[in-house]
Amino acid sequence: MWCAIYLCCLVVTGYPLTLGLSRGASKIEIAGLSVCMGTGVMGIVLIFLSMAGIRPAAAEIFVIAGIMALAAPVVRHFKKSETIVERGQSKVAPWWAVACFVAMGYGLLSVGIDAIHFPVI
Repeated sequence: MWCAIYLCCLVVTGYPLTLGLSRGASKIEIAGLSVCMGTGVMGIVLIFLSMAGIRPAAAEIFVIAGIMALAAPVVRHFKKSETIVERGQSKVAPWWAVACFVAMGYGLLSVGIDAIHFPVI
């Protein structure tokens, strides 16, 4: 039960930041990015709290999620109009996309080899 509540807090925490930074994104993209941004924002804030001497607990997590939930309507109100990107237009050069896929493939390969070949060091 607490895990589901915490996951909802992560989505609520990431939503205002994602909404403010996304331009022309669909609702499903905003939802997916909210989970990723919420994890990052919550993690950074909890690290700052622990560095300040406050032990992170459920109350702190709920306070952070509450503050970000109050920030969401403000961000939505002040957000500029969205520019809709037409499908089929890509501003990424093909060679750059290939370079990124090669780098991700190398990372996946090296982590996979370490996990399978050297499971315990």
